[in-house]
Amino acid sequence: MKVLRKTWLALVLGLLICNVAPAQKMFNNAIYLTGCGHYFSGVEYNILEPLTFWATQPGISYERTVCKVIGIVCSYSQWNDFWSSDPFFSYPEFVFGSPYPPRYEAILYRTQYKMLDLALNYIFTLSKRHQIKPGLGVSRAWGIDVFPDSLQKSPSSNGIRRQNDAYWGIVPFLSYNCLILKKRVNIGTDFKCRAYSGLYSWQFDYGVHIGYNF
Repeated sequence: MKVLRKTWLALVLGLLICNVAPAQKMFNNAIYLTGCGHYFSGVEYNILEPLTFWATQPGISYERTVCKVIGIVCSYSQWNDFWSSDPFFSYPEFVFGSPYPPRYEAILYRTQYKMLDLALNYIFTLSKRHQIKPGLGVSRAWGIDVFPDSLQKSPSSNGIRRQNDAYWGIVPFLSYNCLILKKRVNIGTDFKCRAYSGLYSWQFDYGVHIGYNF
């Protein structure tokens, strides 16, 4: 919680320093469509998809430049659970949430997760068309946690219980932008690290985006 409070304080101070004054640039706003894969630290089930990672976690982001080198970013993403309604047969709809074998009252797996992030980034301009944007923000994640209902090593489908849970966390990230079509469109890559209070594993997102500047 101390880290979370410090992150909120950093966001507020960043806005005060900039006086929420728009930068004198051609475009101060951007909307992004994102596609990410993800990797979970310390859990049994981890998959790195070389070709279809962009479909694992779709999302959308809005960015507002509030001074010459500072931007506010609000983004939403969710685990892709469109392929099947049964989490046992549809990766990446679910991920194991605790060390294997699962412990009593530890999360067995998580499913149908969604993430809402609010962050500040710093804009490093490498050239007229290339940018790097490191940033830090707070995140709210929510979804369904599934717990074993007994001490048996491999609980059957009848030995589990589901509950809706939500968690606060922090999300440092790094993005690369390439501006094209008279700087109206940008394409690039993203990397995020998600750490939530109350969850055993960290989530690492890696993906691509395409944005429209206005």
